[in-house]
Amino acid sequence: MTTHTFRFGEFQADIVESGKKRCAIRAPRKRAVCPGDTLRLTGPIWAGRGKLAAEPARLLRVAPCVGVHAIELRFHRRTDAVISADITGEPFDAPTCVDPKRAQRADRAAQAR
Repeated sequence: MTTHTFRFGEFQADIVESGKKRCAIRAPRKRAVCPGDTLRLTGPIWAGRGKLAAEPARLLRVAPCVGVHAIELRFHRRTDAVISADITGEPFDAPTCVDPKRAQRADRAAQAR
């Protein structure tokens, strides 16, 4: 399992730290986030208008990832309003979500045993 860091804005820091905010929509990453991975949830670096936050990138919480779902949002070209959202996708299972390099390392380790 790997560790991923996600940063949240100042307005969300309290609810992330308390555990009330349990999900977020994020763009795809180079290294896929999979169920079971460790998530480091941090606070903001900037407090707006070029001011550094009181505690930049403060660790809010460490939590395990319990699920990853594909979500597709479509936006209006002129207003950037969401015109449709497809959240009916099935959750990714571990084989679909595995990073290819991580899978190769695991195969080599299994063969060495």
